[in-house]
Amino acid sequence: MSDFVKVSGGRLTLGDRPFYFVGANSYDLMILASTGQRANVTELLDICANMGLSVIRTWAFFDGPGGLQTAPGVLSENYLEGLDFVIAEIGKRGMKVLPVLINYWRDYGGMFQYAKWALGTEPSKTEDFYSCSGAVQMFMDYMTAIISRTNSITGIAYKY
Repeated sequence: MSDFVKVSGGRLTLGDRPFYFVGANSYDLMILASTGQRANVTELLDICANMGLSVIRTWAFFDGPGGLQTAPGVLSENYLEGLDFVIAEIGKRGMKVLPVLINYWRDYGGMFQYAKWALGTEPSKTEDFYSCSGAVQMFMDYMTAIISRTNSITGIAYKY
């Protein structure tokens, strides 16, 4: 049976069975794992597992100086290893991860940072991301880099 949740006939499936879940959002797990706070990550994941949660949604991005992607295509191995840790720990508890690769808010980069990189100046609004092909291409390149990764702890590829 595959470890990856897939879509089949308009439904989520795990192997050949429907996949139903109860989940939580914890955006900062990768950041905590990358900044010496892995015990906090495992404690939180233990709580989630004990509550019967089956999916954790967390960020797999942090764009800008001091983050996972410090410049277009320049990725911090420390943050990648933090993400690997988070994904491995979620898996140890029998849960699935829903990694978020970009968001709309300016905090931690996201669309605003891509537009800023592509335009070479502060965008007037986050929506500038959508009209800037360079920003969209930078994100596509980032997405490709992340999903092409193999977890350094588990040896499992991020994509199936």
